[in-house]
Amino acid sequence: MLIRRKLLLSFIIVVISLYVFLALMTVIYFDKIYLNEVQTRVSLDLNSARSLYSNSINELDQIINLLSFERNISAGVPNVAHNADNADNADNADNTDKADNAKHIEHNDILYIKKYLDLYRKKFSLDILTLTDASGNVLYRAHNPQKYGDNISGLSIFQRAIKEKSSISGSMIISKNFLQNDGKDVLERARIKIIPTKMAKQVPTNENNSLEERALAIAAVSPVGVDYKKTVVKGHLFAARIINNANQLVDKIKDQIFQDDVFQGKNVGTATIFLNDVRVATNVVRDDGSRALGSRLSERVYDKVLLAGEKWIGEAFVYNDYYFSAYGPIRDVNNKIIGALYVGLLKTPFVSPERRLIVIFSAILFAVIIITIVSYYFTAKSILRPIEEIIEVIKKVVAGERNARLSGPYKKDFETLSVTINKMLDAFDRREFELKESTNAQLSRSEKLASIGRLAAGVAHEVNNPLTGVMTFAHLLKEKEHMNDEDRADLEIIIRETLRVREITRGLLDFSRQSPSNKEILDLNSVVDQVKLLVHGQKDFKKIKFNCHLEKNLQKMVGDKNQIQQVMLNLILNALESMVEKGEHHRVQDGMLTVMTTNRDDDIEIKISDTGTGIKKDNLDKIFEPFYTTKPVGTGTGLGLSVVYGNIKKHAGKIRVDSEENIGTTFTITFPSVKESEFNNEKHAMPM
Repeated sequence: MLIRRKLLLSFIIVVISLYVFLALMTVIYFDKIYLNEVQTRVSLDLNSARSLYSNSINELDQIINLLSFERNISAGVPNVAHNADNADNADNADNTDKADNAKHIEHNDILYIKKYLDLYRKKFSLDILTLTDASGNVLYRAHNPQKYGDNISGLSIFQRAIKEKSSISGSMIISKNFLQNDGKDVLERARIKIIPTKMAKQVPTNENNSLEERALAIAAVSPVGVDYKKTVVKGHLFAARIINNANQLVDKIKDQIFQDDVFQGKNVGTATIFLNDVRVATNVVRDDGSRALGSRLSERVYDKVLLAGEKWIGEAFVYNDYYFSAYGPIRDVNNKIIGALYVGLLKTPFVSPERRLIVIFSAILFAVIIITIVSYYFTAKSILRPIEEIIEVIKKVVAGERNARLSGPYKKDFETLSVTINKMLDAFDRREFELKESTNAQLSRSEKLASIGRLAAGVAHEVNNPLTGVMTFAHLLKEKEHMNDEDRADLEIIIRETLRVREITRGLLDFSRQSPSNKEILDLNSVVDQVKLLVHGQKDFKKIKFNCHLEKNLQKMVGDKNQIQQVMLNLILNALESMVEKGEHHRVQDGMLTVMTTNRDDDIEIKISDTGTGIKKDNLDKIFEPFYTTKPVGTGTGLGLSVVYGNIKKHAGKIRVDSEENIGTTFTITFPSVKESEFNNEKHAMPM
């Protein structure tokens, strides 16, 4: 069950990761490509909107130029201008004279052109149409005929027209006082209530008026009665269309650029004209569906467009929602920034596809997970059942059921696996049986060796007693007088050989003695000499050359004498056996055993080399493993070199083997050296 859960979880994680990656790539593409394209489109739409705005100014300029050349208007201007001059020259006269002049103007020449100006104001939907003399004194206001005589030459657009003696058109801000001269209804229509707006620029309290009573307008001024040399201008026509609360222009921009797309009751495409930072014409709607007139520009757009005079392209908060927006400054005829033009696309309709994509991906992912679980349920039996059976069989084998096997049958791959596992279990059984047999034989052999060791110890004791008597009587005979030299030489031989036999029996006693590990200062050379005595009596030892090269001033080491003797004895006996085995095909007399001790800095090194059969390269890494042997069955236990390796490690030593087949083998052993004083200090420091 654990395998099933892990596989299922792994597969689901892979599927989820894949689909999440695809979803992220899609969203990133949507954000980086699609939405960028939308923003680029909006920036191009701003150019189109500015063209429509400029066209409205050009249209007004053409209208006012057309009117300025109307013969019925220009024909009456000189007389009107004359009367106006008379009235202008009477600035210092009393009020009665001014009233008479005004009455004279109203009832004479004005009546001649009044009907034409009124006709054209209504025909071309002009909010302001005013006739002035050459100096800018108002002769007639078509929207409020009762108000005349004031001077409007202070308007920047008028100053340009007077200076250049040509028609001038553009955007301008019309003050409250100017609007009042054209009537209360004009002022009332231009008035806009300013409403609080999120993210708008904060202004000082004394500037935060609740009403905007100025008007943003497109205007045009054209000279009237200009002679062909353009040296004389008789008067001027001033016309304006107020943008405040007049949404025809922004609706025209929306209709031509964005059509009539609506999303959840809101216009997808919107346009706005700002007077400074106040919306005076817009099709951005409030929550109640009314136009968001009087709302203000967001602060970051304000700083970029109205203060820095640059375009702002990007996502912006527009009154109550986010739009892909483009803003550009509106300038008057003197290039002063007086407002802003905006176009934008509601963000929600374009983000909705992204949300739909995420929902679709989530639904697909959920469906794939369900399908994966269902398909896994049906395929798990055929795929995972064999694995579970393998686990159960292995558990039984570990628990001791040696006969547990996979039953099968399985599909191709698992059938091969089950056969292999069954063969492996059979091999384990055989190996276990062989190991038990080998262990039993080894135990039997060890017991035999122990018995032989005890017997050898008894024999050695028994041999020592007569040897002592032989040696005693040999010395007594040697002390007698009247012995010839030949007899004395024979006695010397008896004494020498008796001593040699005693050393051999003493070595057997030492080697067979079972004693606890007892570390002491050792002279490795003396250990080598003692081992040499033990093996010197071997019959095969006489068939080879035995070379000893022992360092005279060899450093001392700390170790257990019996364990080090066992290491030397095992290695030397193995060397003898390999040279005897080789002697079956070559002369045994060619064999050579070399033992060499050397000082190596702070270490002691001993090398045991032979000219025997050598060890195959494939076997070099295995020779120190327990029970590993290359000897025929019954002739080797496979424990000798393992014991050697263990004893060397107990003494912090190292062993290295170099061997070539049919040439020989060299074992190199390294032990750390120690000074006797250091050993004694350590010994005294040890707790008793």
